[in-house]
Amino acid sequence: MEVVPVTVIFIGLMVFAAHLFSAIFDKKKIPDVLLLIFIGLLLGPIFNIVDPSSFAVGGSVFSTVTLVIILFEGGASISLNALKTSLRGAVPLIFASFFISTAAIGLISWGFYGFSPVSAFMLGAILAGTSSAVVIPLVRQIKMSDNVRTSMILESAITDVLAIVLTLALLEAYKEGTLNIGQITGSILASFLLAFIIGGAGAIAWSGVLNRIRSIKNSLFTTPAIVFVLYGISESLGYSGAITALAFGITIANIELIPFSILKKIHVKDSTKLNTSELTFFSELVFLLKTFFFIYIGMSIVLGDAKSFFWGFILIVAIYAVRLIIAKFLSPPSATNHEKSIISIMIPKGLASAVLAGIPLQAGVLEGEMIKNITFSVILMTIVITSSMVLIFEKSPRFNLFYRKFFSSSLAIGKYFSKKKKDTDHEIVEDSDEIEEDKDKRGL
Repeated sequence: MEVVPVTVIFIGLMVFAAHLFSAIFDKKKIPDVLLLIFIGLLLGPIFNIVDPSSFAVGGSVFSTVTLVIILFEGGASISLNALKTSLRGAVPLIFASFFISTAAIGLISWGFYGFSPVSAFMLGAILAGTSSAVVIPLVRQIKMSDNVRTSMILESAITDVLAIVLTLALLEAYKEGTLNIGQITGSILASFLLAFIIGGAGAIAWSGVLNRIRSIKNSLFTTPAIVFVLYGISESLGYSGAITALAFGITIANIELIPFSILKKIHVKDSTKLNTSELTFFSELVFLLKTFFFIYIGMSIVLGDAKSFFWGFILIVAIYAVRLIIAKFLSPPSATNHEKSIISIMIPKGLASAVLAGIPLQAGVLEGEMIKNITFSVILMTIVITSSMVLIFEKSPRFNLFYRKFFSSSLAIGKYFSKKKKDTDHEIVEDSDEIEEDKDKRGL
């Protein structure tokens, strides 16, 4: 049979499979992300049916398009009130998790792997963030409050920016032999602020013409099209396209909260937000792109380098240890112990790490090849481990109880000690009851 018909058949079957996997998650709590990556592994490195290098530039463009749509659609589901509450509580978690993880990875790579200091912390910056393309689909399938879910979405977008800026700054330091902390800080702030302004201003302007655009036939895709344009402009100016896409989604979803007097001053008199049909279309688009993105990730993994996988696994253990402590003390104030457990395991790496992984090698960094191989091994393992942990949390009350006890326990923090102790006892009783109820349901 010719290649083209087989490919078309495969695409159709994968769409059906994705819906099946989504239903499996609803019933069995097995994440669809895990199953899609497994299909990619079978097609790519295991049976070599598909060579991912044949996608060349197309694969990179597809990954970027997927990221933009996922961030935009994720932003469109965030209310401004939830954003205000979540951002205030999420900032300590986001920055502490990123920079402490960077330090931990850097110290291990420098002290035990023999990397130069700059290369070691460059690897730390590449691996310290979380992936929007993985986090957003996962947190939408897990029961949690809107505030905590929004915090996770914000973290995945913000840490992408931190990773990009810090990695490029360290690369510049590698070339020049000096590190300018002030310049790095300024670059981070400019990237955040100006990218958000581009996305927000673009959304306000677009909301003013959206009603007229709707009168044109087949115009549903024009909104994602303008997001692509704004993403490209932001990236071309050296800012974060990811933050721009997220800001566009958040702004247009909350456009009615912007005072009319402000809109009138900037000549936007007939603003409107996305309607139900458009939101449904974008949700379907995310589902389709997500399906093939995770298959592509699975196909792109290189399994042959055992040393990289071993070193990568050690780094993952360190990342999880750091994350566990940070989740305990710096999670959003409203987070329950169950939500803190989810936060502690939500560290999958993805597109930003994959893109950054090849930059040191291209720039001639001595450890560039090892940085790339370790990064890809960590991407695979963190996605698989995170997805598997979500499954275990949903299926194993006893395992969940261990985490809840950890997050309920107190370390004698002043006047709160006795209160924490009571909360711990209450939580343990509740979790024990949950285990007994689960046994009864399964007839144990």
